[in-house]
Amino acid sequence: MSKDDVMPHVQRIIARHPGAEVEVMRYDGPLWSPPSGEMAEIIRGNARLRGVDPKSIVSLGGSDLKFWRSLGIPSYYYGPTNHGMGTIDEYVEVEELMHITKVHLLSSYEYLKK
Repeated sequence: MSKDDVMPHVQRIIARHPGAEVEVMRYDGPLWSPPSGEMAEIIRGNARLRGVDPKSIVSLGGSDLKFWRSLGIPSYYYGPTNHGMGTIDEYVEVEELMHITKVHLLSSYEYLKK
């Protein structure tokens, strides 16, 4: 949904509350990449070669993908399991890190050799 889709609803809600107001401080628009995009399929295929069947999920922005997407470059995240991400005891299992590294390497090679 765009800001233009949402703001009329917001204004109707605000109008019911005297003294309430809303100000849009920043709007970047929806930034997403198609789940069946070329690179997504390459990553998915290489993960399957390594014995993992990844699922497409919506992420709430815990990466820098928004910077690539804002330039019109489809971007995908394939990373480790969340084991306390952002906490003092955050960790990644070495075996999983090696798997992810191999998938990234294979996927980059496959994409760039075209």
